[in-house]
Amino acid sequence: LSVLPLLLFMHENEETAEFRALQNAQSDHPGSKDPSEAQDPSEAQDVEFWCEIQQTWRAGLLCMAGLAMDCAYNAIGDNFYKSWLIQWAGFPDLQASGIVLGSQLLSIPGTVATLALADTIGLAKTGLVASLAGVLLSGPLFSVPQSLPHRWIGAYGFVVLALGAVNSLRACFGTWCCELFPVQVRSTAFGFYFMLAHFGAGPFIIVSAALRLGAPVLCFAASCVSGVAFSCALWLHHHRSEQGVMRVAYLRDDP
Repeated sequence: LSVLPLLLFMHENEETAEFRALQNAQSDHPGSKDPSEAQDPSEAQDVEFWCEIQQTWRAGLLCMAGLAMDCAYNAIGDNFYKSWLIQWAGFPDLQASGIVLGSQLLSIPGTVATLALADTIGLAKTGLVASLAGVLLSGPLFSVPQSLPHRWIGAYGFVVLALGAVNSLRACFGTWCCELFPVQVRSTAFGFYFMLAHFGAGPFIIVSAALRLGAPVLCFAASCVSGVAFSCALWLHHHRSEQGVMRVAYLRDDP
């Protein structure tokens, strides 16, 4: 269902190319124009704007794929994880709350460190590291608390560090997605594809929340999808000098 808004959007903008062709034809024959039918400059700007939005669909698909891990861990790791610890791992409410709170506090300096790393090696490489961490920790984040329900201090320390690290590394995702789009349409394009990504991830999150193994499977799969997206971005950037290769970095030399 998440694809339907995108298909509708592309269908509604199919006339843009025809409109621009007609506009160019009229500009080639200025004498044939009727002054009373002169186009409003604001309307011309709107047409050009939406035409540029339509041309970002490839970057939009890359953006949605890159956000897969962020959608999964944002819902499962932050909002649902406490309930999962109580329901499936037998943690008391206070201890489960302490684990989530500890990971969030750890993510404060971790986020700063992640963004500093992104400025050093690039956003796409940092996102690839984040995806790898999501893949490797998706299982232990849920298996360790289950295997140590009565030795909660050991599980507490591990989960706080692991969940805090994953949440910190996800900080680069939004900035990377923004830089996929040209500055003229960056906010609109990012907002549109960000909405589609979260809308598309919703059913998977709802289903996985009802299953004991649903959460780790979802986090693992979403991290793999994001890893593929970041790998594609790095490949595209490496071949950026070739004709027809999509641009994936508009604000800096590295994606």
